[in-house]
This record gives sequence, C-alpha cells and structure tokens, in this order.
Amino acid sequence: MGSDYPPPPHLLLFPYPAQGHVMPLMELAQTLAIHGLNITFLNTQTNHNRLIASTILENGTSSLSHRIRMVSLPDLADNEYHMDQLRQPMLEKLVSELNEKDDDHGRITCFLADYCAAWSLEVGKKMGIKTAVFVPFSATTLLLISNIQNLIDDGTIDQEGVPLRKDANIEFSPLLPHINTKDFTWVRSNSVEIKRVLFDLVKSGMEKEKLSQWTIINTTQSLESAALSLVPQARPIGPLISVNRQAGNLWLEDLECLKWLDQQSTNSVIYAAFGSTTFFSHDQFLNLASGLELTNRPFLWVIRPDSVNGAELEYIERVLDRVGTMGKVVKWAPQEKVLGHPSVACFFTHCGWNSTIEGISNGLPLLCWPYIGDQFMDKNYICYVWRVGLGFERKDEEVISKEEIRDKIETLISDKSFKARALELKDSTLSCVKENGSSYKNLLDFIEWVRN
Repeated sequence: MGSDYPPPPHLLLFPYPAQGHVMPLMELAQTLAIHGLNITFLNTQTNHNRLIASTILENGTSSLSHRIRMVSLPDLADNEYHMDQLRQPMLEKLVSELNEKDDDHGRITCFLADYCAAWSLEVGKKMGIKTAVFVPFSATTLLLISNIQNLIDDGTIDQEGVPLRKDANIEFSPLLPHINTKDFTWVRSNSVEIKRVLFDLVKSGMEKEKLSQWTIINTTQSLESAALSLVPQARPIGPLISVNRQAGNLWLEDLECLKWLDQQSTNSVIYAAFGSTTFFSHDQFLNLASGLELTNRPFLWVIRPDSVNGAELEYIERVLDRVGTMGKVVKWAPQEKVLGHPSVACFFTHCGWNSTIEGISNGLPLLCWPYIGDQFMDKNYICYVWRVGLGFERKDEEVISKEEIRDKIETLISDKSFKARALELKDSTLSCVKENGSSYKNLLDFIEWVRN
C-alpha cells in the first residue's frame, strides 16, 4: 500500500449467526470486494470455522477475494446472545484490535450489520464509524416488523407479540395482500420459547435500525414495489445470487449431484430442499418420501443429517432402492447451481427468503412447505401474488398425505401457466441488477456513500 494513496473504504460485515443470514451477506461482501472495497467478515467462532472450511478449494487456496478477511467472536450460549453487557465489550475490543493492525485493509470506516444483529450498531456509533443495516428478508416482513409498536398500540398484539385479535387480517395498504395475525413472523412456531425469542429479535432490530444511516435489503422493486413504498428507508439491492462463487454455506456441498443432474432429461427433476432448520415429524417424513416416489419422476432431495433419525434414513434407503437412479439424496447441495440446471422442473421449498429469491431468479415453479417465521408470508406471495407456486392447506400438525404431495407436484409441472409466469418473474427480477436497473443503481449509491 503506497503512502501517497489512502486505503479504500473498509467495511465490517456482521451477520446474525444462521445460514440464511450468513449466505446473502457473504454474497454482498464479494460484490463489494469486486467494486474495490475492503471487507472484514465477522462470524461466531463455530460459523467462522465452518465458513472457512466451505471456501477451501481443491488446491488448498481460498475461493474468497483477497479483499475479504474473515474474523470471529467467541461463541456464546443462546441466552447470552441477548446480553449487551457481554456482547458489546467483546465487539469493541475486536474493532479496536483490527484498527491497530498495520495492513492493506486500513481502519474500519463502515459498520454493516444484519438487521437481526443490529444491536452491534451501537458499537459503530460509539466509535464514530458509519453505520448501515442489511435486511436479509422481504420488504413485506420488514414492513410488518416496522409496525410492531402500532400493532401493540391498536390492540392487535400484546407487549410480548402475542396476537390479541386471533385469526384477524391486517391491511397495511390497499395495494398489499392482507396479513393474517397467525402468519406474523414471530408467531409461526410451535414453541412458546422460540416465539418469544423471535419477537425479541425482530423488535430489537426495529429499534436499533434507527441507529443506521443506510438500510439495504435483498429484494427488488419489481417484486415488492408496494411494500417498499411503505418502508422508504430500505433500498433494494437484490437479488443477491451467484452461481460462480463458492462461499457462504455453513455445510459442505455435495457437487456430485450436479453430475447426476447432467444425466436427467430437461425439465424433469423435482428438487426438494427445506433449508437449515426445518424438521418433519416421523409420519410426515414417510409421506413426503412416498409422495416423491409416487410421482414416478426423478427427484433430488436434500436431507440434513441433523433433521432425521436412523429409522427415517432406513425408510428413505428403501425408497431409493425401489426408484433406483431416478432418486438421489444428498446432505447439502450447491443450491444456486442446482436451481439453474436445465434438468430441474420445480423447486419443493420451505420458502425461506433466500430460497424464494433463488427459485424466482431461475424461473422455477415453487411447491411451498413453510416451516417457521417469515416463510408463511413468503408462501402467500408465491401462491397468491406472483402466482408461481402452490401450497398445502394444512392445520397445525396435520400430516399431508403422500397422494396430495404427488398430486400437487403433478399440477405444478403439468400446468404450464406456472412456468410461464415464473419465467416472466425471472426476467423482471434479474433486470433490476443489470446496468441501470434499480438495484444496480442503489448498490452504486450505497458504495458512493461508503466512499465519501
């Protein structure tokens, strides 16, 4: 680094410690690095180790740009992550140590925090550093969270987020679909404790976002124009997707499945993947496996090792024995490469926002199986607003039969209108990141703000 030239801007990126938050922020990190910005990417120690492992290439080098430096904070117990007296001093110490380093990255000039880790912006403010928030979910979800205090004031929810108006439809704008109180992001869980944690998390994000000077969000003007008009502080820069960079996954990808896809016919494969947190009951897992088998179509199914037990694995092995080479199961897949493969006909998904964006960006019809949080609102958009998918009308823990699973898949693939709408949505979504597109311009505006 020559003494006559100041170092480029140096951003500290801090995701909430979960796969769906780490991945899009890492994609943004790589995009910013391409634009000449230096990045320090901060994870918890466990996620740091997993992310490092996933970025090592066969020749032993890293797939990441030299502009991206990986650092970590010690792991904390789940209950300790909500204790500012523990978190903030650790982060302040780390930032001070990074600023004292004599290297090409230079001092940190901007603090970019995940919405669900926005407590960290207090550290940036205290240290006189620019602050920005990254929203990894939809603008509609952000709109809901931004109205938490209004929902409390009008008696829709109590101070803990529990709906007082049961099964009521809330309208934020005539241009937006109603949101039922049972679909509120923090309500959609079977665990009272998880509901409380989710509510505290998003409520904290709502309050701490006020400390940010910029808010950027992984969506597009074409997908959510009405919702974005009601959260004007959020500038869309999505879709944050890439098929060329191997980074952001906390699980090691099984690349062999791409060779299996190469052997399948065009538009024939059902790709089933339900994210990093979804769990199925024993009976539902068996019906899901049998439903895929009943389609008599090739399927690629991602089954995390921690999501099933021995008996369920034995059952899927018997299913695979019967279907032979028409079925393949992997522990984790290179999802963006899979979704872009010409053999894939549809995406059977949990409707996490990253998966939703990826499916849309590849022009695929979506079969929706939401599990928790904002996935239920995403499913409603997929099925009733964009009309590129189908869902299941199930009540609570009701088991969906193998026959209904088979029939929904058949309808989704045989009714060509789903594919036609999906391709139209793909074109309008991807146009936003092309030169002069709305997301492209917002990203350049953000970079210009960071530089100046």
